[in-house]
Parts: sequence; C-alpha cells; structure tokens
Amino acid sequence: MSTQHHPFGPSRLGPLADCPGSYNLTLGDEDETNQDSEEGTILHAAVAARITGEEYPKGYPALDIEQREQVEACVEFAERLSILAGDKLAIFTERPLSLHTPTGIWNPYGTVDCIFLSEATRTAWIIDWKFGRSELEDKHAALQMAGYSALVLQNFDVDTVHAYVFQPRLGRTYEATHTNADAIVERILGIRAACLKPNAPRTPSADACRYCSAKTRCPELTAQSFAVAKTNDRLPTTPFEVDALYDKIQAAKKFLKKLEEEVKGRIREGMSDEWTVQEKSGKRKISKPAGLYKALASTVDVSEFIALGSWPMAGVRGLSGMKPKEFNELLEPYVSKGDDYTAIVRKRKDNDDA
Repeated sequence: MSTQHHPFGPSRLGPLADCPGSYNLTLGDEDETNQDSEEGTILHAAVAARITGEEYPKGYPALDIEQREQVEACVEFAERLSILAGDKLAIFTERPLSLHTPTGIWNPYGTVDCIFLSEATRTAWIIDWKFGRSELEDKHAALQMAGYSALVLQNFDVDTVHAYVFQPRLGRTYEATHTNADAIVERILGIRAACLKPNAPRTPSADACRYCSAKTRCPELTAQSFAVAKTNDRLPTTPFEVDALYDKIQAAKKFLKKLEEEVKGRIREGMSDEWTVQEKSGKRKISKPAGLYKALASTVDVSEFIALGSWPMAGVRGLSGMKPKEFNELLEPYVSKGDDYTAIVRKRKDNDDA
C-alpha cells in the first residue's frame, strides 16, 4: 500500500522549508511505510467510498470500531462543509492533479483527498484527512494546503479555494483561503531552489525530522542528539533555552527510534548473539461492546461499563464477577483478534552447569 510522493509535493513543503539540506540526504529514498501509514491509506479509501456512495474497496482489511468512528467523523465533517458550500456541487475524492510551473508541468504533483466544487460561485472547498495522533503544525499545514489549493485553482474553473485539514483523532481543524495560484507556485519554487543549493543547510528539529527517512544518516542530527545527552552539565536557565532544548530532545527521540528500528532489522537478519525475533499472536480485544453489555446487563451497571472507556477485558470481567473460564466462553462472540506481530526477545542460553 505504499505510494511515492513528488519530492516537492504539498506534504513535504513544510519539512523542506525547515531543513532544505534534507532533500539531498534523502534523494532516492522510497517513501517509508509502517502500520500508521498503511492504516492511513485504508482510512482514506474508506472515507472516499462513504462520501461518494461507493463500495468499500475489495482486498482492504475490515475496520475496527475505533477506525470506523474516525471514518464517520470525517464523513460528518464533509457533510457539514457541503451544506456550507451549497447546492449543485461537483464532488471529487482522492484526485491526483498536476502543477503548472514556469519550468514545466509536475505530473502528478499531489492528490487532493476531497473536493467540493461550485460552478455557480466559482469556489472550491478542499479537505485533507490526517489520521495520526500527532498534531500537524500550523506552519506545515499552511504550506501543504497552499500547495493543494494551487492545484485546484489551476485545474478547475474556480477563483477561490477554502482549504481544511481535519484530524479526527484530535478533533482539530486547520483552515485557510487561497486565491492566487501564481504566488503559491513562486513559494514552492523558492523552497525547491533552496533545497537544490550545493550546501543547503541541514537544521534538525522535531518538526523537520518527524518524517525524514535519513535520521540516522544525518550528521547534524547525530551530533545534536549526542549533545543533548550532555546537557545535564548545564541545565537551561531561561525560557528560550528551555524551549530550544525541549525541541532538540524531541528530535533526538526520533533519531533514537529510527536507530532502534534499524538495529531491529539487523537482529531479524540474525546478526545478534543476544537477541532474536519471536512471532507473537495478535492480542484479543472487545470489538462489539454493545452486544457484550446486553449479555452482561443483568450483572453489570451501564454507567460502570461505559466508564471503562476502551473496555479492557480484565476490567469487564471484574465488573461481571464471573470466573475466568465462564467469562471467556461468554466473551467469545464479542471479541476480535489483532494481527500477529514480531517482537525482539533475549535468546535463551543453555545452562553450562547442566
């Protein structure tokens, strides 16, 4: 489910503006895929299907309750926006578009998640769905949505684009209005020019490094991360120093996380004497809480059941007062099993004294 984005595509403008030197360092890298990015692909497809009334794409995994809630939140947001936009709207979802620049056409440049188009008012409303659990910085959202707005201004007969970022898991919305595609293109080309300079600076920060594929190959981030480890010799004494150090700590955490992932890769290849990879069965979770409550209604108070939040099995069994075997038998129709996964565990060593 991986997709390759344009090197100066809308989602990359913010990080590249923060750290122009990262362009050359990551040149040729494929877009990273992980569980979060794959989930994002699935949820984008589900939202598009709901908005257009099409069937959920075949071959995609079924959504759990929490994921369905995110999809419905996006659909509700789109419906509210469509009411604001008015009648007789043309609707497009997951639409790849080309960017026209003085140096040529970038095709495709970006994919707009949702477009509502009014020919009568020559206005468009566009939405970008973000399913992550980290807040998108406004400065990055501004550049990204400007890029998408330029695409719509150039490719459709509209004068105004109202652009929105919606993060359902955070309940957060960013919005902006754009009318000048030429000015946006000029800004994009300015970022590109800064990145193509021979000695483009690399300036690691939490925002710039968040999705960078070269964390462990960046000399500046490596040096900064080691420097952070020595700051206990002199803790910050001013608000400016506190803010600067905290940002460096966040960048260092991303460096260490990426380094750990790469070391785990070596362990999977058998390059460790101490550690190995072990297959783990996916964890069970309650996927039909309403049905489970009905089965337990005679013994469990509804307010206590709701107060459990995500309905951990141990918590529900505690409320029911049932013995483990009895509870597990009752539970079976209301649970689903997560995907199997791998874990890094210490190798078992033979006892030399045995």
